[in-house]
Amino acid sequence: MSKKIFTLALSLMLVVSLSACGAKTDKERFRDATVEIACDVIKPSLENLEAMADPAKLQEIEEKTLEILKKHGFENQEEYEQLGEQFETDAEFKKEVEDAATAKCGSLDPSAE
Repeated sequence: MSKKIFTLALSLMLVVSLSACGAKTDKERFRDATVEIACDVIKPSLENLEAMADPAKLQEIEEKTLEILKKHGFENQEEYEQLGEQFETDAEFKKEVEDAATAKCGSLDPSAE
């Protein structure tokens, strides 16, 4: 009987530990979401500022942003922004995010290209 309990407990511990593998930290989720938003939402918007006057385009941008946030485990933009407040003064992390965005999609400054 105790061998079955031990085996069951060991199996449960293994399942719990494996489910945590690959789980990203809040900092990683925030970084990845920020980079994806910068490259897939902000950069294209900066390249076509005239389209920003179109309410339908703004709605599309909001929807794309929310889709990205949900992909990275955020329920809504407020949750993302609250988490971001924790990293506001972390210059090293800001640089990490900027470098990751630049590596993925180049400069966010359209005049630099």
